[in-house]
Amino acid sequence: MNTLRIPSLHIVNYRGFSDLRINKCGRVNLLVGRNNVGKTSLLEALWLYTRRGDTRVMREILMGRDEDRLPIIEELDNVQNASAALRHLFFGRPTMLSPGAAFRIGTVDDRALLNVAVEAYRMEMVEVEATAMPRQRRVVVDADQYGMDDEIRLGLSIDFDSQFLLKQDFIRIFNDRPAYNILSENREYATVMLPAGGLQRNQIAAWRDRSIIGGKKQHVLRALQLILPDVEDFDLVESDGRPYISRTSKSERIPVVKLRSSDEFIALRSLGDGMSRLFALALALVNAQDGVLLVDEIESGLHYSIQAEMWRFIIQLATTLNIQVFAATHSKDCITAFSTITKEHPEEGMLIRLGYKGDNLIAITFDEEELAAATEQDIEVR
Repeated sequence: MNTLRIPSLHIVNYRGFSDLRINKCGRVNLLVGRNNVGKTSLLEALWLYTRRGDTRVMREILMGRDEDRLPIIEELDNVQNASAALRHLFFGRPTMLSPGAAFRIGTVDDRALLNVAVEAYRMEMVEVEATAMPRQRRVVVDADQYGMDDEIRLGLSIDFDSQFLLKQDFIRIFNDRPAYNILSENREYATVMLPAGGLQRNQIAAWRDRSIIGGKKQHVLRALQLILPDVEDFDLVESDGRPYISRTSKSERIPVVKLRSSDEFIALRSLGDGMSRLFALALALVNAQDGVLLVDEIESGLHYSIQAEMWRFIIQLATTLNIQVFAATHSKDCITAFSTITKEHPEEGMLIRLGYKGDNLIAITFDEEELAAATEQDIEVR
């Protein structure tokens, strides 16, 4: 087995997690738990962690929950509105962020640690020795000075494994051109996030192109054949976007499939939600080679009878392409199918159950043997 990118997980003060520890992660991990317990938040934390604190991911997370829209208040300036949006990422959702607020995500031994902290700073002019030309530089100030000087601003300090420190203005996070994060751009592996609502067509097009170039088209075909064995090819075709055949005038590339029983390609979406979901899932997998795949509501659109084959496909491909998978579900059928298939692949699967012990949110893990025993005894693990 190849080394896992995330062997364990420790989250402190991110969203609903005050101090969450997962001592062991598997090759393929299924996250379960009641509604609103934090399954999606855990996937988001992994997304942010594997992208090394990329502020573009922060913005995507907030936009995905409409949390970037709510704080736009006429009486507040842009910095306060940005602070009111970013506060949702911090435990307890403080009324307004202040210096010292922080969250961290890493492994349980804290060796590869992402730290995100709010800092107060002012801009000062300093001379650059090589050119003797003055330039602006951020200078961190004591937290108690914030609010006493109009020139003192708030920003995020982002540090991954003490390798690099990115200081990012609150406002710039929500700009169209956020700061370049060298750690994110030069990270050693890919991270792919597949949300519950599916993919935008431009993302589908980009992933499809990479799958073709990378010689992985056969894996995507195999996924589609789980539902419809008659599928022999797929492609994307350009829509001319004419108003009378489409609700939009924007040209898009539309997924189509070719069946052995037909001479023409037909629209993928005409074959049902399950086919579209498997198509997106397969594209996500092949684009996550040697990296991490995150999937929310993995069972969405899939009939229970196909879910065991879906898990077999995922585990086999994750092993072949060296992918670590984290997926969330609230479906008992999905858990049962996962338990059935992980018996065939010892040491690959892990079920992670989120739940409360008193006021504390904790994670309980089940390896394939423990999960099989719980399933056979009809013990509720959701």
